[in-house]
Amino acid sequence: MHFERVHIFGGAGSGKTTLAQRYAKQHQFAHYELDEIYYSNVPTRSRRERVEREGFLSDIVASDQWVVDGIFWQPWVRPALERADKIIVLAVPESTRHLRVIKRHFRLLKGASPSDWPTFFPTLIELLKHNRAYNSGPLRETLELLAGYEAKVAVCESNDEAARALGLC
Repeated sequence: MHFERVHIFGGAGSGKTTLAQRYAKQHQFAHYELDEIYYSNVPTRSRRERVEREGFLSDIVASDQWVVDGIFWQPWVRPALERADKIIVLAVPESTRHLRVIKRHFRLLKGASPSDWPTFFPTLIELLKHNRAYNSGPLRETLELLAGYEAKVAVCESNDEAARALGLC
C-alpha cells in the first residue's frame, strides 16, 4: 500500500508529526507541518495572513508527493483534503496525548535558557487545556469537515493502527 499524498490530523501529542515524518522518510517525500504554514513564527504564534498561508498550501498540494500534518480543520486546509490520497485522523486517548505533551515540554525545558522558564508552566497548562477540549471541539469539527471524503479517511485510535492504515507495518 502506497499513498502519494497524505494528510494527518490530530491533537497535540497524538503522534501526527512522528507518523508523518516516518511515512515521508520511508517514501522520500516532503513533509510539512501545518503550524509552519499557519504561523510565521511558531513559538510566538504570529499568524500569517490568510492569502499567504493559502498560497503556501496551494504550492505544496500542487506537487505530486507530500505529507502534511496538523490540528487545523478550518476550510483553508480543504485543498489538501481534495488532493490527498489518504487522510488519517488520530483519535488517540486524551491521557496518551497529555502524557506526551508533558514529556515533550520537559524535554524542551532541559534545553531552554533560564529566561524561558517563567513561561514554561503557563504554556504547558494552556496546551493541556486546549488538548482537553480537543475531542469535543477540533476532533468533532474535523470529522464534520471530512464528510464526503470517507473513502480515503481512516480514523485511528492508536498510532499502530494509523501506521497499518498507511502500510508502514
